[in-house]
Amino acid sequence: MCLKNGAPGEIRTPDHLVRRKSQGRQAAKKVEVAQQIERHNGELARLAAARRTFGDAIEQWGKLELSRRKDSGKKAMRAIPKDVIPVLNKVVLVDVKRGHVGGYSR
Repeated sequence: MCLKNGAPGEIRTPDHLVRRKSQGRQAAKKVEVAQQIERHNGELARLAAARRTFGDAIEQWGKLELSRRKDSGKKAMRAIPKDVIPVLNKVVLVDVKRGHVGGYSR
């Protein structure tokens, strides 16, 4: 496209097209940064879940599952605070092994 006020035969890109390209690059950069943040937050959540303790898991189990039972989970929780929590409360879930809970099975 030949525009006025340019050298004869010079082809110049209209300003609105240059601005549109620049805006497109800026938008793409914003999307890329947002994706990086999302990946970073996902990694942080994964790491936090990996560091969850046995006590945290029992607490969540009580809130989500046991609360639905007729007895509100009292029967299931009877032995846990007395026998299990003192031993495993602060143990990270990924570190709990069969030997830790072997003595508590029926």
